[in-house]
Amino acid sequence: MDILPKSPFNIDDWKREFCNAEDKPATLKALWGKFDHEGWSLWKVNYILYEGEGIVGYLTNNLKNGHLRNIDHFRKYCFAVHGVYGTEGNYVIEGIWMWRGTEIPEEWKEHQSYDYFTFQKLDPRDEAVQKLTHEYWLNLNETDKVEGRPVFDAKWFK
Repeated sequence: MDILPKSPFNIDDWKREFCNAEDKPATLKALWGKFDHEGWSLWKVNYILYEGEGIVGYLTNNLKNGHLRNIDHFRKYCFAVHGVYGTEGNYVIEGIWMWRGTEIPEEWKEHQSYDYFTFQKLDPRDEAVQKLTHEYWLNLNETDKVEGRPVFDAKWFK
């Protein structure tokens, strides 16, 4: 990651600002005006479930947490909400990630389960993408929904 050109966007400052903001929606909305499109990118990351996975909530959540533990060293280069969404018997593991660089980073490619994830690059200039990002990054409670599915467990990865 250190070989990337210097970016005017400071992820540490932004994470601190966002996580401590009283008005998180306004802080997130302001992100789009200062987003460095040359140095950062936005992605939807989805885990491809094996047959028999995504059935039981706590087991699906343990699987998600294991994935995140294996990429913990990447925190300083990214911000994400990666969660478990759905209902008993029909869960998915996915999230919206913002990371340093414009392609899939080596930290992900070296992940032991890399081949079981799909990566969709998103355009942060697109209002629909901004709305989707707001939905993922702001709806963290079990009473919330993301893409029409209940949140089982979602947390910031910062």
